Amino acid sequence: LRLDPGTAHPRLALSEDLRQVRWAEAWQRPWAGHSPKRFDSSRCLLAREGFRSGRHYWEVLLEGSPPGVAWALGVAKESLSRKGRLRMMPEAGIWALGRCGDVCQALTCPSSKLPLAVPPEAVGILLDCQAGQVHFYDAPRGVLIFSYPPESFRGEKIFP
Repeated sequence: LRLDPGTAHPRLALSEDLRQVRWAEAWQRPWAGHSPKRFDSSRCLLAREGFRSGRHYWEVLLEGSPPGVAWALGVAKESLSRKGRLRMMPEAGIWALGRCGDVCQALTCPSSKLPLAVPPEAVGILLDCQAGQVHFYDAPRGVLIFSYPPESFRGEKIFP
């Protein structure tokens, strides 16, 4: 997957190959915050490619993520509002897993704390568009971390 710089919050720095992202101390694209595709308040971005059908799996490497650093990853509906603060939950069109400090959780309402002994070094994400499900795995260990219950995506494009 390649990340879409056109959706990235202005303080997210992307690698040249568009496969890595990090938080930057300074705005990376201060002139670019007014695009309707761009997240302006929430520190988010989407991948370039979205999916309407099929099963898709990819992994996100988190090694080198310092302890205490917060992150969230998952999928979002194309129609997700990108302006203002986002509610990170399925009801808002986001299915995600996150970490803040030492706590890993599924971003549900209320959030679902996950009993992980060690935060994963890589997270595998399986999106099944027909079943309307998103599954998260501890990729190196091959262990299921969390599955969201089936949801109807109603043919809408879903973006990593």
